[in-house]
Amino acid sequence: MSCATPYSSVLAAKHLVVLAMVAVTLVRSVALRPRGRPRSPQQEKLSLALLLANAALGVIVLLLSALGAALGG
Repeated sequence: MSCATPYSSVLAAKHLVVLAMVAVTLVRSVALRPRGRPRSPQQEKLSLALLLANAALGVIVLLLSALGAALGG
């Protein structure tokens, strides 16, 4: 993928942010999944932090989408 234009750069950044969102979701759902016992308080804090990080990444995706539309994509 070439980043020769501002639009393609924004699109590439958006794809990277979406991949980061997928990674965060996998960590929350696979690595922090309780295995027959409740989560520890530390795991709960980490899960909440990852949830908030994922929400922030979602906002970034929306902003990048708006920027891409403004650039004429």
